[in-house]
Amino acid sequence: MSDSEATRDRFIQELRNLQNTSPSDVVLVHFSGHSVPPESLKDARNRQYTNNVYLIMHDTKEQAGQLVKGITAEELHQLMQDIPAGQKTLVLDTHASETLMETVQ
Repeated sequence: MSDSEATRDRFIQELRNLQNTSPSDVVLVHFSGHSVPPESLKDARNRQYTNNVYLIMHDTKEQAGQLVKGITAEELHQLMQDIPAGQKTLVLDTHASETLMETVQ
């Protein structure tokens, strides 16, 4: 997926499609894009985002001071956990998420 195809709903659907794998399968998920940096959840206008959005998708927007239609670290972790493949690798070419790192430890 790229550009306008990389929406929140499409991203989630594609990961859910991987729930059809089996324990003998190998799955590689690669995300290269924007995220909310862990050291500061402030944007250039110094607005504080508190809804824990991590991955920024094509349709992520700001509404009432909150980011909507992004992917949280918890959601990403759960989507990956729901894939039954015996070997799973997640490659994130973006800022690290402290929440995600704490969740997977």
